[in-house]
Amino acid sequence: MQTFHVDPDGMRSSGEGIQRSVGEIDDALTAFENELAGYGEPWGADDLGSMIGLVYTAIRDIAFECLDANLEDMHLYGGNVTVMADNFAAAEDGNAAGFQGIQQELG
Repeated sequence: MQTFHVDPDGMRSSGEGIQRSVGEIDDALTAFENELAGYGEPWGADDLGSMIGLVYTAIRDIAFECLDANLEDMHLYGGNVTVMADNFAAAEDGNAAGFQGIQQELG
């Protein structure tokens, strides 16, 4: 039978790392959004420019909504990894305490 080792501290660190990375990506995405907004509407205000603007705005909004939703999910995943590490550590501590209690009763 194969055995495996679970490192709750490593899992916790990984979960926190995922959340930190999400924060960094979110900051970069906000900076990118601000940079795009700084360009204004370079396609112009004539008929063709107005149509380009409508299409661009719709696509941009959908893209940023998708990215934001993915970042929210990734942040939750990082939190879930941290909770999993805490739960595993608590279960291991409980198991160890239970076996110590049995050992004390048996002498």
